[in-house]
Amino acid sequence: MTPREAAALIGCSPRHVKVLCNKGILKSRRHKMPGGFYYLVDAKSALEYSQAPQRQDWQRGKKRTAWQQVHDETKQLFEKE
Repeated sequence: MTPREAAALIGCSPRHVKVLCNKGILKSRRHKMPGGFYYLVDAKSALEYSQAPQRQDWQRGKKRTAWQQVHDETKQLFEKE
């Protein structure tokens, strides 16, 4: 699977998937091509990572800024009405 597909599954950016591959957190194969590299991410590894709980109880794919949290709470209040 490509980093873009893995990112959609995990809920992060493709760039972050590449960082996870470089750190060895996600299993992947790195293939050389002219001008750089491309990655093929192991689908099973990406699925296991997407289902693992995060350390700080943050939901995957959700922004961690205080503004975003306030925005989400406000949006939920208006949706209830």
